[in-house]
Amino acid sequence: MGMQQENTMQTTYVLRQSDNLAFNIESETFTFTARRLTDAKRRAIRKQFHEGSNLRLEDENGNVISIKRSGFKWEDKL
Repeated sequence: MGMQQENTMQTTYVLRQSDNLAFNIESETFTFTARRLTDAKRRAIRKQFHEGSNLRLEDENGNVISIKRSGFKWEDKL
C-alpha cells in the first residue's frame, strides 16, 4: 500500500464548456477520469468545441478546479 496505490488513483473530472463565462448547469458537460490534473487539462482541450470556447474543470461535487479562458492559460482555483 502507500505510494503505489496513490499512483493508480483516478480522479473524476467534469468538464464544462461555454462561449461566454456563464457556465450554467445547462451547459454541456463531459465527465471523465484522469490520474493527474495535467492529463485532465490536455483531455479537456481535445474536447473543446472550438478555439473560442472557455473551459472549466470541476470535481464531482461541482467545486471548480481550473478555468481556461479563451486565449489564456489555465487558472487553477483549488
